[in-house]
Amino acid sequence: MTGSLKSVKSPAKSTLAIIWKKLRKVTGYQVQFCAKSNFKKGTIERKFKQKVTKTKVRPVKSKKKYYVRMRPYTKSGSKTYYGKWSKVKSVKIK
Repeated sequence: MTGSLKSVKSPAKSTLAIIWKKLRKVTGYQVQFCAKSNFKKGTIERKFKQKVTKTKVRPVKSKKKYYVRMRPYTKSGSKTYYGKWSKVKSVKIK
């Protein structure tokens, strides 16, 4: 299982819009965005259910570049299995 980002845009000031490809047989998706391309410090993480394929994040800092990646996950009993991270996409916030 590998995540796939469709688009990462800044539709309005201080807003980040993320759309990803819907996958079958997954419990949900984990999305991370960060101002650093290595995702080491200041990473913000959100989890979404399987039917959700887009989100808007606000507020984020204007005039700054953000990097986004996502991966699917599946829960089986008490264990959570994560897929591979998608390719990183970047966007400059309006």
